[in-house]
Amino acid sequence: MGKSDARDRRGVIATYSNGQVRHVEGFRKAALRDHADYCDARGLSIRSLSTPETVLRDLQGARIDLTEHGMLTWKSETHVATRVDYPEPVMLAKIGRADLWETP
Repeated sequence: MGKSDARDRRGVIATYSNGQVRHVEGFRKAALRDHADYCDARGLSIRSLSTPETVLRDLQGARIDLTEHGMLTWKSETHVATRVDYPEPVMLAKIGRADLWETP
């Protein structure tokens, strides 16, 4: 198995609306579908999703800085916070389940 194959199978960590955190290993879409099925069976939504890439981006500070007025500062540009600033709805939309995301 090559390096990219191993990375592709790391899965996704989800935090659910009840505060539970769960890791599903495997390919990303399969892991997201598993999280969706878990939510559906328990009436939950998803508060956050993490992958190695999203964690690294957050650690690097490359995503956003939220100010007290609901504005985002991103690479010296300021704009109003929107759902597109979060990876969760984009990731969930890839399996047709953006409805599961609990908007902050």
